[in-house]
Amino acid sequence: MANDGNLMPPFNEWGSPSEVREINARGGIKSGETRRKRKAMRDIIDAFMGYRSELTDAEIKEYESMGMSPDDINNQAKAIRVQMKKAADGDLNALAFLRDTVGEKPRENMGLTHELVGETRLILWKDDDGD
Repeated sequence: MANDGNLMPPFNEWGSPSEVREINARGGIKSGETRRKRKAMRDIIDAFMGYRSELTDAEIKEYESMGMSPDDINNQAKAIRVQMKKAADGDLNALAFLRDTVGEKPRENMGLTHELVGETRLILWKDDDGD
């Protein structure tokens, strides 16, 4: 919860240049710690995804029917198989995950392809009385 004890003053009231440098340095140190923690987590996940786990005979047959060799099956392949099953059952989040993973994520920002020059009027709606 925010309270008066942990709120920072507005940026232009932080104090002397040395105080501002100290605040910025603490922020930079904390940012570096956070980046290192995220990288460590990504490395751990990457390692675990590459590990192989035990497969049942039914799983081996299922992967072979999809054209995969049992030697190529790791935790990543198993996770993708689970997401594909969910997507086939109608889970839109699983479908979005698969779409994004193969690189077909829709653009979130649309670049302008035209420049507006001069006076421009934008009419969103028109009143019924013709105004």
